[in-house]
Amino acid sequence: MRTLGASALAALLLLSACSGPPPAPEPLPEPAPADTVAALPAPAPVPADTVAAEPEPEPGAVLLATVVDALGGRAAWDSLAAYATEGTSTVQTTYGPTTIETASLVAGMRQIRAEQQTPVGDVLVRVDGEVASLLVDGAPRDPGPNFAASVRSQLLFSVPFVLMNADALTVTRGDDTTDGLAVLIYRAPGVDAAYEMVVGEDGRPVRIESEQPGPMGTARTVHTISGWREVAGLAVPTGATQTSGGREVGSSEIT
Repeated sequence: MRTLGASALAALLLLSACSGPPPAPEPLPEPAPADTVAALPAPAPVPADTVAAEPEPEPGAVLLATVVDALGGRAAWDSLAAYATEGTSTVQTTYGPTTIETASLVAGMRQIRAEQQTPVGDVLVRVDGEVASLLVDGAPRDPGPNFAASVRSQLLFSVPFVLMNADALTVTRGDDTTDGLAVLIYRAPGVDAAYEMVVGEDGRPVRIESEQPGPMGTARTVHTISGWREVAGLAVPTGATQTSGGREVGSSEIT
């Protein structure tokens, strides 16, 4: 490789010094007047049909709201902290019809007290959450496992119990009956069975059905409401008949 000698390097420096200053740069163009600057186009409006719509309410929730409105309204039921009932039930047994007097006090899903006068003695049932007790003529009896859930499973045939605890239920709408009545299906936490409330055209329940365990296995249990009355602005049933597997097993009158 050839290198640039000292004399050649000096010549280049001299040549640069004698060549004069570099030419002046070209002047920059004048900026365009402000009123000639192209404006950005405004964003196009979003078509109305592309705006996110509110989700449609679930059909089960809509049907439940219809029932609540027909029986007094949501505000009235939400203000109900507890309710008491008294009534007479007639139960079909192998010894013939048996009458049971019942008085109950219910506060929500987890606080329940029921007293019954039966042919075998006076029965007291208490439920506090998942803890349950059973006394017969003042003597404690073993209620067995899952007794609290069993008590709630029977109360889920009660319209006031269902509406008082509506927020705790899982609800869907079932297929309409063959005669065109709406069906509300609901489940409660801790209870295995599902319940079907058949709703009349006036929004009031006609009957409640559920597959329930029994001595001979699971059977279709149906509570058919026999009448209504107004209590403190709420419509409540006055009685019901009960069938199991198509056979009448009892009736009740609520005072």
